[in-house]
Amino acid sequence: MSKHPTIWARAAEDRRWTTVFLALLCIGLLAWTFRVAVGGALFRLQEIEVVGVDKDDAELVRLYAAEPKGQYLWRIAESRVAQRVRLIPWARAVRVHKVWPDRMRITVRRDRPAAQALVEGRLVDLSAHGRMIGLRHVASAQPLVQGVHDDATRKMAMAARRSFNAVRSEDELSELRVHDLGVSIYDRQGIEYRLGRDRFESRLKKAERVRQGLLKRRVRFNRMILDDERHPNRVVVRRGS
Repeated sequence: MSKHPTIWARAAEDRRWTTVFLALLCIGLLAWTFRVAVGGALFRLQEIEVVGVDKDDAELVRLYAAEPKGQYLWRIAESRVAQRVRLIPWARAVRVHKVWPDRMRITVRRDRPAAQALVEGRLVDLSAHGRMIGLRHVASAQPLVQGVHDDATRKMAMAARRSFNAVRSEDELSELRVHDLGVSIYDRQGIEYRLGRDRFESRLKKAERVRQGLLKRRVRFNRMILDDERHPNRVVVRRGS
């Protein structure tokens, strides 16, 4: 009977050593994994994937992202990367997220030109809301904007352009000019519509009703003035060939 306690004691001792061995093994594996992760390529940035733009624009996005390969992925702040990419004039919507263990994906929506403008003697593309989104070396079929010299005048001109699209076909718009009295737009027939500084859509709707009436009567005209603030319902038509 005296042997049984000794057997049980040895078994308990063996279990303790087995537990210690397994614990040390787990610690060793964790230490090895950590060393590989920190010292090796695991969790280091290997690729920046850019979605939504062409190859050339994607290279520009990577340049603005300013995150070198080999950096630890957990140290990268997506919000700061997105903030830098938004500095690209044509970058309209930017989303950044990490793809573990070693990639980052940047999704960009490109602002499309809605007009071309002469700015300090250079031809530039304008977005629908008046942002300058790139230089243009050859004129496009987009309407030409003249007289813009700052953000406010560009936004005013493009607000008139959007209002025109709401009333008539955008293909009928030829040119927009910003001047001291506001904005004048010109259709493909060369007819000027002087719109002032605001209420563009309501004024253009009024102009369209008058224009349709004149067309039915076969009356030719070359200018329509709709910016009389003292008489907001007045439409002055200048007749011509």
